[in-house]
Parts: sequence; C-alpha cells; structure tokens
Amino acid sequence: MPTARLFCALFTAAFALTAEQLTVTVLATTDLHGHIFPFDYYTGRQAPRGLAKAATVIRAERERNPNSVLIDCGDTIQGSPIEYLYQRFVSSGRLPLGLQFPGEPWREEPTIRAMNAIGYEALVVGNHDFNYGLKNLDHARS
Repeated sequence: MPTARLFCALFTAAFALTAEQLTVTVLATTDLHGHIFPFDYYTGRQAPRGLAKAATVIRAERERNPNSVLIDCGDTIQGSPIEYLYQRFVSSGRLPLGLQFPGEPWREEPTIRAMNAIGYEALVVGNHDFNYGLKNLDHARS
C-alpha cells in the first residue's frame, strides 16, 4: 500500500511539473443577419457592420493569440438582401422578381460560405434562422 501511495504522489508531482498555462481566446459574433459586406443596402452607404469587417478584427485577434475559438451566436441567415434572395431560391427553386443567376446557381449558403472561409468552429442557431423554415435551415447546415 505505501508503494502505491508513493507512486501516485510521484506521478502527480511529475504531471504538475510539466503542466503549462495556456490562454484560449473565445471570439464570437452575433446577429450578423446575412450582412457579409460593411454596406447598408437601404441607405446605399458604408456601414460599421458585416462579416468582412469582423474578419479584420478576427484576423488581428488570431495573430495576437493563435489559441482561439471562433463561434457565431445566431441570427445568421436572415436579414440582408443577399440572404433574402438566396433563401427565396432555396425555398422555391428560383429567385424572386424574375431575377436570374449570372451563371450556375449558388450551391452554398452565402453567409455560411464566408464564415467557413474565415474559419468559424461553431454556429448556434438563433430565432431568425428559422424564419424561412426548416428546409432552408437544413440547407444552410449542409
């Protein structure tokens, strides 16, 4: 019995001596509402929002600490004109107002595609992500 206790004490001490402190930065966005570019389509002016603008801050934070996790807290695929057009396409098979894609239709959800390019690890579904129905939400998840 004393040998087992001594082994446990030595094992614990050895493990504690090799432990290092690691700082993990949690980066999060929320309520993007499909705004990829820092532009307000209603006013026709630049706006202090959008995934492209957030990407600059995300890149800087990752350079500061590469041990980071990037998540989005929801309300992602509804709210901007590009999302309106794409979600209508997913639900009906065509764009509204007689619009057409200049080439092949997009296969990927535009905001999710941009988020994947930036390197998001996780996405929480928000209440507005259900606005176009489960078919559209499932499509965005794929």
